[in-house]
Amino acid sequence: MTEKEPTRCQWAGRIRGARGRGSFTVLDARKTLRRFGCLACSVVGLLVASGGSTARGAEDDFHQLVHYVEAESVGQGDGDRALIRVGDHIFFDESRVGPQLAGLYLVAINQSRVLHQFHYHTLTAPGASEGLARDVENLPNGTLVVVVAKDNAVRRFDERGQQALISIGAKQGLLHQNRRASYLCIGMKGLAPGKAIEKVGLGQQRFVGKSAGRHLELIFPRMVEPSLSREPGLHEDLTIGHTKALYYIPKYFEPKTAEYLVAIHGAGEWHRPGALNRIAQFRHIADIENLVIIAPSFEGLLNRPVNRKIHMDDNGRFIDRRIIKDWHLMGFQRLLNKNNHHRSDLKLIEIFEFFRKNLMNRERFHLYGHSGGGQFVHRFATFYPELIDKIAFSAAGTFTFPRRDKDYPWGIRMANLDEWFGQQIEADDLKLSESQMTERLNRLLDLQVFVIVGQEDTAVSGPRRLDEVGWQGRNHIERARNYFTAMRREHERQKAIGNRPRDDPFRFEIHELPGVGHDSEAGADKAIELLFPQEPKNKGKVLAIDFQGLTPRDSSGKKNRIESKNAPTLKGGHAIFSGRDKQYLRVDLSEESDLLGCTAMTIRVKVRTRPSQGRHRFARILQTSDNKAHGTCLMVHERRVAGWIQTTSPTKTKVGDKHRKGRSPEVKSGAAVDDGKWHDVTLTYTGKTVELYIDGRLHDQADWTGRLINFDSINIGYVKSNGFHYDGDMDEIQIYGRCLPPQ
Repeated sequence: MTEKEPTRCQWAGRIRGARGRGSFTVLDARKTLRRFGCLACSVVGLLVASGGSTARGAEDDFHQLVHYVEAESVGQGDGDRALIRVGDHIFFDESRVGPQLAGLYLVAINQSRVLHQFHYHTLTAPGASEGLARDVENLPNGTLVVVVAKDNAVRRFDERGQQALISIGAKQGLLHQNRRASYLCIGMKGLAPGKAIEKVGLGQQRFVGKSAGRHLELIFPRMVEPSLSREPGLHEDLTIGHTKALYYIPKYFEPKTAEYLVAIHGAGEWHRPGALNRIAQFRHIADIENLVIIAPSFEGLLNRPVNRKIHMDDNGRFIDRRIIKDWHLMGFQRLLNKNNHHRSDLKLIEIFEFFRKNLMNRERFHLYGHSGGGQFVHRFATFYPELIDKIAFSAAGTFTFPRRDKDYPWGIRMANLDEWFGQQIEADDLKLSESQMTERLNRLLDLQVFVIVGQEDTAVSGPRRLDEVGWQGRNHIERARNYFTAMRREHERQKAIGNRPRDDPFRFEIHELPGVGHDSEAGADKAIELLFPQEPKNKGKVLAIDFQGLTPRDSSGKKNRIESKNAPTLKGGHAIFSGRDKQYLRVDLSEESDLLGCTAMTIRVKVRTRPSQGRHRFARILQTSDNKAHGTCLMVHERRVAGWIQTTSPTKTKVGDKHRKGRSPEVKSGAAVDDGKWHDVTLTYTGKTVELYIDGRLHDQADWTGRLINFDSINIGYVKSNGFHYDGDMDEIQIYGRCLPPQ
């Protein structure tokens, strides 16, 4: 029997296996796969085999692969564009104008994998050229490398970067070229100098391979745009424009009503640990208030100015803070970085626009920052008040006062940016006139702004800082007070000259925290209280019964009526239900408590049941129907808490020997509760799941969807059709038309 001819897929598999054994050469790949006329398989063979190529083999591979490359470079003043396409995938196509987009763009592909895709800011970042060199040095021989320049890529390009280009086959390189030069290089690691395709000069420089743009099924894993997850919890894998952004989706995320909170880390916390701290401080209120937290990590602004492995510990903190010479790594607080011009304000706007496009379209966001983050927050709000809903910041070290005789960042005189930063600043959008800054200040004064500072935050700044901003105050609390006073005077000034109504209220508030120093936890707690003042327990409340007085009382404000013909005994601020005496409560709900059509619900109650002695079979804690088989229910059955939700879902759940339409599966506690102790019981319905919590811990959950059925009464301690009276104590009976975390 003759052996069957291998299929294309089998050939591809053989190539990979042979490559792993080192027995399959580039020539073998060409000979065997060319017979199929399959472009995709041929390129895969070349890329897979290229990892172990000889110098001659690498050159052969290069001439084959370069046909699938399209690259374009347009330098400063001639169009400012960078394009890299391999096959039909576009890695970079950047034509926006701005100094933060200038520099070198690089893509490296080897063995069917994209090894590197990065933008090096060689216009102004001191370590960018070194970073490029290090990355190219670490590439294996046979790696296809495409490099293009955009805008001015020459200013910070150095000898190490030049040697990196030579190592991929370049001859001219970029060193000492005209600052407006366009440059592209398509090479391969290990090529001899001069063998790469290299174009340099003024005006557009472009290369288009004869197969550029053709679809390549298997050439490499397709690179995709950053994507957002809607799954509740912390997400750390998002990078937008080379800036990492951590974000948190609330547990009961509802896109139609959710809002954004942007939380900025401090200068001393540094990137990821600081962003994680901000999310940890706000995640609880995010779950309650349906907030999406965005915590940018401004690590991307450093662009490798120092060797982090040498100078940073495992937590991302500098081992020797003297490395931060002239504060050049801390520039994000001032929106502009003094040494490399990175724009943290534009980074945040780019991140917010990405979330608006891909998650929820909102016009504004809440904003909070601590310490260096507080500096950034109030300066960002000064220039972009139209993006802010409410703002709070704590322990800011310096401020931008509304003084027209002081240069930015300490005042609002923007004409001398170049002089203050010691070099030409390409930020025309910030070089505003006095009248333009006055307009921005007036829009800032329209916002609710909370200035937070600890009364013990009194450490006196060093001589250098006092030389710069000593006029603002000697320490954090003095500067916060003086800034607040200056903004109040500016508000009065604007009213006096007719720019604001005479009766316009001053919306700034200052909050000094007794006994608190430079404490981010205390600052965040106060910010939560101020930014979200409405007590979460009152939002969406349908029923709230307590037993503090002589009779049961509903504090929900919904005009519900409590019937208490055979009411439980009230003692010690709670209710004592006697199952033997058939004590109960019935609540007739008002129209204001309508839950019809809601897709979420929370029931909370504190219970203390005595040892059962056979009395706790189906004993009702609460039920929203007179029929034992219908309505939403919480009960004690065989010593455990159980419950379900009633919805309009057509799905049926088997209960005993019957099927109940719209009734969710039963959820049960994993342990007995009749131990004579108080237990917090929470039953939640998220619109997707039914969850039962005991003392804050999840015991059981079941998948279920559908809208809640409406009910006009609630039975507490029994169900009318069968009794099933509860025997034990209860307190704090609460029902909400939304999801809340467990108590």
